[in-house]
Amino acid sequence: MGWFNNGEKAGRKADKRWDKQVQIAYDSANDQRDYVMESQALAYNDAVLGNAIQQRNLNQQVLWQEHTAMRAWDAEAKQREAEFNSKVAAYNKSERLYGAQVELNKYARDLADDSAAAVQAERLDAVKFQGMQSDLKLSQTKADIDQQRAGLNIGKVKARTNINQQQQSASLQRQQQRAESAFNSEKQLVEIMQAAGKAGARGQAGRSAEKTIQSIMAAGGRAQAQLADQITRGDSAYNLTMMGLDKSLIYGEAEGALAQSTLTSKGAYADLAYGLGQQERDATKLSIRSAYGRALNKSEFDEYGANLQADAQRMAEPGMTPLPPKPLELPRAILMDPMLPTELPEIRKGAGSGGVGAAQGRAQDTAMIVNAFVSLASAGLGGWISTCDMRVKHEVASLEYTEVDDTLSKLAFAVKALREHS
Repeated sequence: MGWFNNGEKAGRKADKRWDKQVQIAYDSANDQRDYVMESQALAYNDAVLGNAIQQRNLNQQVLWQEHTAMRAWDAEAKQREAEFNSKVAAYNKSERLYGAQVELNKYARDLADDSAAAVQAERLDAVKFQGMQSDLKLSQTKADIDQQRAGLNIGKVKARTNINQQQQSASLQRQQQRAESAFNSEKQLVEIMQAAGKAGARGQAGRSAEKTIQSIMAAGGRAQAQLADQITRGDSAYNLTMMGLDKSLIYGEAEGALAQSTLTSKGAYADLAYGLGQQERDATKLSIRSAYGRALNKSEFDEYGANLQADAQRMAEPGMTPLPPKPLELPRAILMDPMLPTELPEIRKGAGSGGVGAAQGRAQDTAMIVNAFVSLASAGLGGWISTCDMRVKHEVASLEYTEVDDTLSKLAFAVKALREHS
């Protein structure tokens, strides 16, 4: 009957395992508590040592700052003393430069006055030369006008003489042409009479002789008409030529009068320009004298301004700057000590199994025995216990999830499988 208490044995083993795990957890918690307390102690010691080191470093830093501040104060005092000495030297130098600048300003004013006087003399000489040039230019202009006027008069006489000669030449040429025309006319009449006499001497009579004479008279008439036309045209050309010469003479007279008027205006303008130049030169002389006066005033003003500027650049008498206060002693830092570590509470051990696993194993063993006899009885009696089928299935199903694996459990599983396939 050793297989009927397998569940109890398995429960006892489970109880032992549980008790072992509880003990392991208890020991581990104690170890963790000891480790934390040791860590807190080490951290406390490190904090105390760190505070001591920080206190020393802060004191060293304060001492260094105080020493540095004192050295800076000493350097500042020496620097102010050196600056005072430098200011005194610069003041003495500025006084020497002031005196030299005043003398230089006086010399510059004298030079400016001399330069203004020279400029005035040069400008007045230039105005005088301008007046002389204006006189010379006016004389040249007047001489040119007289020469041009004389040239115009000569040209006028010459133009009249040329036109008179052309008119006389045209008249002589026309008279010659008319004489030639008269001689030609007489010659034509003689030739007509000779032709008519020759025609009568031939002995012709009647209509033939009459036609011959008529033909000779007609040719003579045409020649006379042509000659008369040439005379008429020659007269017209002569008249036009004489008219053109008269107009040329008239236009020449008008151009001569215009040129004379232009010369008169040119002379008047030259006189006006000369008068204007004289007024301009007089105004320039006044301006030169005024500029000379302004130059003298400016040189005086420049000297005064330069003296003021030199005086403004003079340094004031230096004074010793008061020394800064000496540096005070710096306050010392106060560090807070770390808190002492506290002891952790004691570890509480967990409850043991109390034989719960063994009791559950015995209950499972009893249940399997009952289920086995019920299964065997139901198989022998058939449907007498069919009403207990669902209960048996439920009891057997709980065995599928237990840790018991012995002969009785295998038997129960086999009965369950037979019932499911029956």
